[in-house]
Amino acid sequence: MNIKGFEVSEEQEKACVAAMGKVFKTDDVIAAAVHAGVPHEMIKQQGHGEYSLAALVANRILQRECSVGKIVFDVNVWIQVSK
Repeated sequence: MNIKGFEVSEEQEKACVAAMGKVFKTDDVIAAAVHAGVPHEMIKQQGHGEYSLAALVANRILQRECSVGKIVFDVNVWIQVSK
C-alpha cells in the first residue's frame, strides 16, 4: 500500500490489524503503525488540514477493514465483528 509516497510494508499493515482488539480506538491503530516504523510526520491534505502519516495509514486500514465487514464504529470506539 502506498500513501502519499510512503510504501507501507506488509509487516506494518499486519501490526495495525493486530492492534484491533475486540474493542479499540483509532489511536490504538495509529500507535501500532508508529511502533511498526510508519513516520509520524505531518502531511498536508488539500482542503483538510494536516494529518500525521501514521494517522493516514491507520485510517486507510480501518476503512478497508470496515468495508469488508470486519469492524464497525460505535460511540467513539471500533468493534471487531469478525476476524
